[in-house]
This record gives sequence, C-alpha cells and structure tokens, in this order.
Amino acid sequence: MGLIKKGSRQITIDGVIYRWRYPPKPNQNHEDAYPGIIVTVQQLGYENSSILALNFDRHHMSGAYSYQELRKPVLPSEVAICIREAIKAGWQSNISSKQFILNVREDWF
Repeated sequence: MGLIKKGSRQITIDGVIYRWRYPPKPNQNHEDAYPGIIVTVQQLGYENSSILALNFDRHHMSGAYSYQELRKPVLPSEVAICIREAIKAGWQSNISSKQFILNVREDWF
C-alpha cells in the first residue's frame, strides 16, 4: 500500500529518496486515545514496500486539546535521524513486508 502523496514531503537519505507524511490535524477523541504523533515513511519507487511508522511522544502542533508545552514540531532533520535508526534496527525499505514500527527517543536529537 502506498503512502498518500497529498500532504507528504520528500527526503533523501544516503542517496535514497523517501516520502514522509505528518498526520493531519487530530480531533479531541484522537488526542484522548493516543497523545503521540505517528509519522509514516516509504521509499519512493517501491509502491508495495514496507512502511515505516515513527512514533513520536509529542502532541500535534495544531491540536486544540493538548498541552502547549507538549507541542513540538517534527523536523525533517529528525525524520532523517529516525530513518537511519530504523535502518540500523533492521528496516528494509525496498522489500514488501508488514509495517515497521519505531518508537522515537528524544535523546536521538
């Protein structure tokens, strides 16, 4: 399954092009159920490739319900670090497999 192009951005890591997507604005029910942000990443050129799900322990920047001090944007430089960490952890972006989930640690940045 491919990543939705609308609202996604491209990033190049070590010569490989990926598309990453920040989630749309959450509603209050989503923020109550899961206060984190999940950024999805997929390598371009491999439509059935594995999708990387990056779990950030942050609140969405446009969330109306979350605490202001817990809001923090996800930067492209942070996504790049996370992609490299996922590759080290065994994510193979060009192979069709189930979603690879990586819990992001703030001390990586």
